[in-house]
Amino acid sequence: MQSINLPRREEAMFDFVVSLKGAVGQHVYGKMAQQYREKASEYQAEHGKTPTTPEEIGELFKDDLNYNFNRCTARKSQEMMWNSVIEAYQPYEAELVSELNRPRENPEGSISLNPSLKLPEYLAKNEFHIQPGGYYGKGDMSAIHFDAGGSLYFRKTTADFRVQKALAAAVPAGNYKRILDLGCSDGGSAIALKMQFPDAEVYAIDASGPQLKGAFKNTEDRGLAIHFSQQNVEQTDFPDGYFDLISSYILFHELPREAVRKTLREGLRLLRPGGLFICGDVTPFRENEPFRSFISSWEVKNNGEAFWREILEDTHLPTEYQNAGYANVREFGVAASKLSPKFPWATLGYKPE
Repeated sequence: MQSINLPRREEAMFDFVVSLKGAVGQHVYGKMAQQYREKASEYQAEHGKTPTTPEEIGELFKDDLNYNFNRCTARKSQEMMWNSVIEAYQPYEAELVSELNRPRENPEGSISLNPSLKLPEYLAKNEFHIQPGGYYGKGDMSAIHFDAGGSLYFRKTTADFRVQKALAAAVPAGNYKRILDLGCSDGGSAIALKMQFPDAEVYAIDASGPQLKGAFKNTEDRGLAIHFSQQNVEQTDFPDGYFDLISSYILFHELPREAVRKTLREGLRLLRPGGLFICGDVTPFRENEPFRSFISSWEVKNNGEAFWREILEDTHLPTEYQNAGYANVREFGVAASKLSPKFPWATLGYKPE
């Protein structure tokens, strides 16, 4: 999204944050994973079972210097990421915000904002990813910060929306004339859907006005016709049976269970008979090795992922799909990212004919 050429000092700081995050990740899934296997073997000998829950594994590591240093560094690297992004773009705020709000002549798509939209409490009060001010704070600059921070978080692997494209390519063959992307954020998932299905009308919604402005800019800069609107995914203003395909990318793990259920029911209302709802999200704990799930559970308190365990450990999405009324439900790992095995994890179901 950014059109600013930053000074080398700021770019060097970004490179340092990316390298630090890479080193933290390699250490935790290399040396510390081996430590877990050794500790688990001792635990097995003493208790007659392998420690598998985050609580059991946490007991093994609570006094471990390597673990505590690694997690301290992980937290500090996330704080450093946001601070470096905010500091780097602060001198250019007026220019960036002006460009974000610049009217497009003869736009390919459209954008409809609703400043009076009331955010659900779980969105308004949670500081997702410990972004200062939250996903919805800091006005229009929150979108600039989120876009730049997301690039650093994923170690500069997101520029071509490769993971979103992989999820779009995993959609089963079908006649998709009208598509809805839920929780579109910076527009990457909507862009991927439009590129995968160029003849379809693509709509995208998000509760954040600044994010939608950024998404609209991203798509217009690429000459893509996508229609954005500021709405709550739990209750939209689209008519019944309006869409052939509904998709979401890394949305559900940011919602409490009841919001997920409402969103699935809303999706069923919006789909035509035979229409498809596919969500791509973080790999559920049951599909991970116990140590990876243990490290992931750390995100709940330390990276603003308030509903991480509720959705990834306690919720079985295929069952939620079935309970909502979907048919032919299935799930699979798309495995499009080197940063996490099986990610994104796809769950899909059809509205009965």
